[in-house]
Parts: sequence; structure tokens; C-alpha cells
Amino acid sequence: MNPGEEKEIIVVDSQRLNLIQNCAYKYWATFEQNFVPLEKAEPLERGSLIHKMIQTYYQMRKYRNRWTKNNTGKEEIIKICIRVAEHFAQEMTLAIEEVDLTIRVFREYVNHYWDESHETIAVEQVGSKIMYEDEELIILYETKIDWIFSLKGFTIPCDHKHSKRRGMVGNLSNQFIGYCWMLGVHNIMINKIGFQVSVAPKDKFERPLLSYPQAVIDEWVQNTIWWVKMIRFHTKQNSWPRNFTSCDKYSGCIFQEVCSTTPEARLYKIHQLFDKTEETWDVGKAL
Repeated sequence: MNPGEEKEIIVVDSQRLNLIQNCAYKYWATFEQNFVPLEKAEPLERGSLIHKMIQTYYQMRKYRNRWTKNNTGKEEIIKICIRVAEHFAQEMTLAIEEVDLTIRVFREYVNHYWDESHETIAVEQVGSKIMYEDEELIILYETKIDWIFSLKGFTIPCDHKHSKRRGMVGNLSNQFIGYCWMLGVHNIMINKIGFQVSVAPKDKFERPLLSYPQAVIDEWVQNTIWWVKMIRFHTKQNSWPRNFTSCDKYSGCIFQEVCSTTPEARLYKIHQLFDKTEETWDVGKAL
């Protein structure tokens, strides 16, 4: 590096890191070219809607000591959150039935956890932290944590996860370990919100706690640095190899049809199936 030259800064978050490890070509199409599906998948919109309601709820709980003064009870809090949801739902393609289901699940959630003793510290908290620095490169890691609360003197990050099916939570997650590294803690709570229609609230709402020893967090940091340097190499070479072992993961890659066509036809296919957004991914803005 020559005197006076600024260091290169690479910003990474769990979404970018997941795609770096998943497939270089998918990373390029998603974050370098900003291709997005023409229609947002229903589970993603449902997740955005329930997130918005829970975000509003915990922002209000943070100032719960004011509720009595304002004569604000549980039903009034729920109504406010529902009005927020109805406003955002107007911009979505969700069916009315899905919006109604989301509101019903939210009401069950509030009734189920109304008396919880968790003290809200922050909601949708954005943060950044230098993960690596040398003579020419800085790697900056960013997070946006759904909910940070205090319980019995411990600060715990929490991530909201919604699903129509019950299942185990994987602890080897860039997102979860990254949250712990960011806050300098070892535990994270996963707030599982079930959308099963015929399941009782006590079974559809779960909160497993994951713990990470410091040695595991330190190893994750070194692993992340290696992968970021790898994608830096691909960027400099403008070379984006495909990882075919990832094509059928997570219900199938959205770019499968593109990769299945001949190289000369891919540009046409990608413009047929995707929009190119002008807004780049920013974990501080995106929900």
C-alpha cells in the first residue's frame, strides 16, 4: 500500500456472509447486481409483517412505565400494533387470509407473553464493529438485532423466527454467533413464532437459548475473515464460480433457471425473471 492511500473497507453481515459461503455467483447476482425476484415470496412477506408488529410491540414495552399514566392497557397496545400491520400490508401482495392469520398469531403471542419479566434494551438495533484490519484492508461486520433485552442482570440478544412448521433451531448460524460477537455475550434467545392453525400457544411459541463458548466465537471470526478474503479475490478477478452443491438447498436457489440456461442466454433469462433494484442491500435499512 502506497503512502496516502486509503485502506479498502469491506462491509459484511450475516446475509452477505451466508451467500459468500453458499455460492459466489449467487452472491454476485444478489449483492453486486442487485437482482430481486419480480414477486416477493409469501413467507418473506408474512415474516416482514409479523416482524413489524413485534417491533412496534417491544418498542412500546420499552416505555411500559408510561402505560398506566396514559391509561393504556393490553387491548389498546394490540390495536395500535394491528393498525401498524394494516398500514404495511397495503404495500404487500399477501392474501387477506394471510394478513388475518398473522394478526391472529400476533394477538396470541401478546396474550401468551404479556406477563414476561424481560426488560427491553433495544429494538431493531443496528451496530457495526471492526472484525479485521491490516495494512491495506478493513473488514467491518454489521448487525441488526431484532430485540435486545435484560433478564436477571444478563444482556441477551434475540432473533424472531416464524414458521408454519415446528423444527429444531440450528446453532451453527452466522447470524446467531455474529450477534453474540457483536455484543460480547455468549447467549442468544431464538423467539420461535408458530403459524400452525390447530396448535395451542404453549406449543407454537418457543424460546430456545443457544450458548457459544468464547473459543467457538473466536473460531467463527477467523472463519469469517477467510471467506471475506475469498470473495474479495473473486471481486478483483471478476470471477464468480457456481457452487452446484447449493442449488437444491433451502427449497432451491432462485437463480437455478438462470444457471441452467446456456451462457449466451443467461442475461435474457435473468431479466425475464428478476428486477434490478437501484437500492443496494443495507442491513441498517432492511428488515
